[in-house]
Amino acid sequence: GGCERLFGWTAEDAVGRRARDLLWTRSPAEPGLIHAALETTGAWSGDLRHRTVTGAEVVVATQKVLRRDAD
Repeated sequence: GGCERLFGWTAEDAVGRRARDLLWTRSPAEPGLIHAALETTGAWSGDLRHRTVTGAEVVVATQKVLRRDAD
């Protein structure tokens, strides 16, 4: 799948692991600030830095949008 093509991790490697731990995700903002932006404006965007299975860094332009259901 996409994770394997982009980062080199197979589905078997990834099952049961948190994506943040697997990819060594680094963000320009603290997770709390991202969550606060989602709560106040409904959106956050920025570049997240991840590591591939070989340790190479990949920068991914990311947009998060808060979507609420009826509950």
